[in-house]
Amino acid sequence: TQAGLPAGGQRKMRRKIYRSMLLTVLLAALCIGLLLMLSLYQLFTGQLRSSLSSELKFMAAAVNQAREPQVLFEAFDGSSTRLTWIDADGNVRYDSDANASRMENHLDRPEIQEALKDGFGSSSRFSTTLGKETLYFAARLEDGGILRMSSAQTSVVGLILQMLQIFILVALAVVILSMVLSHRITDSIIRPLNHL
Repeated sequence: TQAGLPAGGQRKMRRKIYRSMLLTVLLAALCIGLLLMLSLYQLFTGQLRSSLSSELKFMAAAVNQAREPQVLFEAFDGSSTRLTWIDADGNVRYDSDANASRMENHLDRPEIQEALKDGFGSSSRFSTTLGKETLYFAARLEDGGILRMSSAQTSVVGLILQMLQIFILVALAVVILSMVLSHRITDSIIRPLNHL
């Protein structure tokens, strides 16, 4: 045995240091990964909100000027953005995703109530079935009706699932790098102790 530590004590210390370092690096990588996902989610949400709001304001101005607003709505058929035209009583006159005549009254919806009161409203609702959150923006028209735009947005969990392959590859690279670095640093800590 070497002068510093007995062989058994050296192995125990080496294992302890190695495990502690590896665990610290992995926890740090996990925290960084989660923070990155949350930051991306906030960024995507902000961009979607800004885009929907701007698009709705532009469309509401066009509908206020148009003699036949339905012609303007044709561009939304098959679009990922849903457009709904609602009269002052809450009855749906047009919807790009569904048959308007079969839709229930929308007067009680939070974004509609806010738009009727303040001229512009927004809300979001989460669908557990789809795992998505839908953002709604509504604007009051000059005739007292409401124009609403909505778009589904992937949840944080959905975002993680979409990026799962990349996440796994990065996690594997971090684990391998952590193991190598932890082994080297453990050696550099133990080596001087052996020469005491």
